[in-house]
Amino acid sequence: MARILSLDGVAAAAWATRGAGTPPDAYSGAAVDVSTASLADLDGLVALWTAVGLRFRHDLVAEELAGVLERDPDLVLVVEEGGTIIASVLGTWDGRRGWVTRLATHPDHRGRGLALQLVTELEERLRAKGCRKLNLLIEQHNAAVVPYYERLGYRRDDLIFMEKFL
Repeated sequence: MARILSLDGVAAAAWATRGAGTPPDAYSGAAVDVSTASLADLDGLVALWTAVGLRFRHDLVAEELAGVLERDPDLVLVVEEGGTIIASVLGTWDGRRGWVTRLATHPDHRGRGLALQLVTELEERLRAKGCRKLNLLIEQHNAAVVPYYERLGYRRDDLIFMEKFL
C-alpha cells in the first residue's frame, strides 16, 4: 500500500517562515542548473532510476515519458554533471492537482541539496500553472523517505490507494 502525502503551497517558502532551521539536504555550495528533460534523456533517466532502486516497467518507460513530455514538458526536470543525469523529478498537472513522481538523486551525489532544488523548482512551476495542492505517492519499500518529505512540509493523508490497469 502506498502512502499519499500532500502539500498546500511551496515547501521552501513554508520552511523559511516556520523558522525550522536548515532545510533538509541544504547545500552551502552554488546552486546547480536544473534543466528540462527531453526524450533524448531516456537512457540517462533509466540509468538513474535503476541506480536508486526505483521500481518501474522498463518496457513502458519510453511511451510514458513521451506522454508526460507531451502534456507537461516543463515539469520533467533533471540535473546533469559531466553529461550524466544525476538527479531527476517528474511532475504532472491535471488542472486540479500537481503530482511529484520519480524524485531521484544518484547515491554518489546525495547530500548536496539536489532533491531539494528539484522539488523547489517543480513547486514553483506548478504554482505558476495555478496548482494549489501537490501530491505524491511513496511505496512501502521506500518508506524511509517519509521523514524527508515531512521536513519539506508534506503531510500524511492516509487514504486507500486503488489502481486498475487498462
